[in-house]
Amino acid sequence: MFDKIGNKRKLFIALLDIIALFVCALSLSSCSLFGSSGLRYKAIEEDGEVVGYSVEKNIGTNPKTLTIPAEHNGKPVTKIERFGFNYCTNIENVVLPDTITEIGWDAFANCQKLKKVYISDLTAWCNISFEGDWATPFCYGADLYLNNELVKDLVIPDDITKIPMYAFQGSNISSVTLPSGVERIYYGAFT
Repeated sequence: MFDKIGNKRKLFIALLDIIALFVCALSLSSCSLFGSSGLRYKAIEEDGEVVGYSVEKNIGTNPKTLTIPAEHNGKPVTKIERFGFNYCTNIENVVLPDTITEIGWDAFANCQKLKKVYISDLTAWCNISFEGDWATPFCYGADLYLNNELVKDLVIPDDITKIPMYAFQGSNISSVTLPSGVERIYYGAFT
């Protein structure tokens, strides 16, 4: 009987060791996978070389202000993954860098408290590919802040030739002035 208890105890200790190793490995991997803000990053590779990062679910937190950095590990953050911040129900403010070129499907779905979107470059914003109507952070009626200034009367820059699908959908913009060079306004850009 003593041997059976001894073996169970050894098995239990071995199991605890495995769990401890897993926790240590997870915390080590989080140094490269998770940024200091708790955001999870995914490498974007071309020809086997990391050229940028996408940002994924916010791990373990649900902040009031979500700030996406322009860089991670010295490379640009260019994409918000599908469902990236879906159900982050505390988010009220989003600060997005001008390095973002793609925002995935339902990235901001169910973020009903989201009321302020901060960007610094309107031309860069108009070059983002939005994968759907819940990809835009404006989907719940948020205000646009350009260089920390509230924008109610939007003036599209002269270098813009197209307004992408869903770019301003749901935003609290009162009026839009388009330059003569705009050739196409895609479906849902302002609805």
